[in-house]
Amino acid sequence: MDLIKLTGEGIKIKTKKGSFIVDSLSNPEKDVVMYTNSKVDSPLLETEPIILSGEGEYEIADVLIKAENIGDSVFFTITEENQSMLLFPSSIAKQIKDTENYDAVVIKVENSLDESFFSPFSSITPIVFADGEFLDQIQSKKKHPKVNLSKREEVEESIIQLVK
Repeated sequence: MDLIKLTGEGIKIKTKKGSFIVDSLSNPEKDVVMYTNSKVDSPLLETEPIILSGEGEYEIADVLIKAENIGDSVFFTITEENQSMLLFPSSIAKQIKDTENYDAVVIKVENSLDESFFSPFSSITPIVFADGEFLDQIQSKKKHPKVNLSKREEVEESIIQLVK
C-alpha cells in the first residue's frame, strides 16, 4: 500500500487494485471515499463514489476495511494481503488500543500536538497528515510526499508527516 498526500487535508491510499481517498472534499478521482468524521457532508459529485463514513465491514478491490465509530469520529482497520494499518483522527487516539499488530498507524492530526502524544505508538512508526502548523512542535518528524508500506525502511523513522 502506498500513502500519498493530496492537496488540502486528504490522503490517497493506493493498493494493487484500487485507490481510496481519505478526508478530501475535492478530488476528481473519487472511487472510494473514506471520512474520519461520521458527520461530514460530502459534496455532490458527478460520479457515484462509494462513501465510507460510519461503522461496517467492507471488501473493496481485495482490501478489507473495518470501520468503527467512537463518538462522531471513525477509525478504520485496512488490510490488503499481508499489510495492515489503522487510520484514525487524533481526537480519538487515547481510545485506540493494541496497535502492535499493524504495519502502520495513520493519524489525521486535528489540533496541535507534541512528542508525548506519540508515546503510545512507540512500537510502530506513526504516519500523520494535517496542516503543517499542527505539527510545528514536533522536532523528530520526517516529511515525505509518499510512503510505501511494503518498503519497511521507509517507515522506520520516528514520525512521518505526509506532505504535498
